[in-house]
Amino acid sequence: MLSVIKANKIISDMREKNANTENTKVWYQLRLPNDNGKSISVRGTVIDNDSVVSSEVIFQIPLDTATKIPRSKYDIERRYATEHFQPSIMSLKDSYFEKIQVYFNLAVKENLERVANIERGTVTLENGDNVHQFASPIHHLCETIGQIERVDGSRTIGSRGLELKADEAEDIQQALARLESILSNMGYGCKSFNVEKYQNDEIAKFMDNKYDMGRMIGGLDKLEKQSKFEQYCLARFTNCDENLLTPLSENATSNTTSRVRATFEALRGRNVKVVKRPK
Repeated sequence: MLSVIKANKIISDMREKNANTENTKVWYQLRLPNDNGKSISVRGTVIDNDSVVSSEVIFQIPLDTATKIPRSKYDIERRYATEHFQPSIMSLKDSYFEKIQVYFNLAVKENLERVANIERGTVTLENGDNVHQFASPIHHLCETIGQIERVDGSRTIGSRGLELKADEAEDIQQALARLESILSNMGYGCKSFNVEKYQNDEIAKFMDNKYDMGRMIGGLDKLEKQSKFEQYCLARFTNCDENLLTPLSENATSNTTSRVRATFEALRGRNVKVVKRPK
């Protein structure tokens, strides 16, 4: 299979061959920002038979919002080309790319520092805790989940109120897994801090009481309780469009899948492989 590098080289060679034909030529003009400038532009002038056919800005590159440094000319062409860019006869010159990179390196650093300084402010939560702005959206999310689930405090299967939907819960879990992975790889594993601080807060206690299967369906024998539990799981997981849920991997087992999800999959005829947990 042709590698991306080889493919890009072939395309680059094609552009160079087509950039200046016998009758058609393209002249480029790089406009770098002045002292107060916030963007870089490249103008492409197409000359056909010694007559100017068009002269338009083919790349418009904002610097005040840049947060990622483009690593190749292709990145710039893909992200910042205007409608006047004609890839069949135009390309970004190597010398222009090198100069643009200098500005990008400085601009991205300044922009990220500005964003970080804003986010490093502190806010006070409703419970009185003073936290960094970084963490406030997560705390707000927890409060929102509590508000949604409290709309109907019923613990019966037949009377279900407004709930956090399964696809919403999945997206939150994925974001949480990503965040935990990033922090852990930085050396900030969850065990580095006081992880018990919010394990028994008001919302957590409410959820524990609302969804505790033993108290909810007490007084039944083991088989009846399991049947009721499965009904509950099915109702809980079917409160959204099933197509929005990411299918389990082929390697999923009872050790890597929650009991709730395994029950849902079984009720859909997709049994999760049962593996005994190591003692």
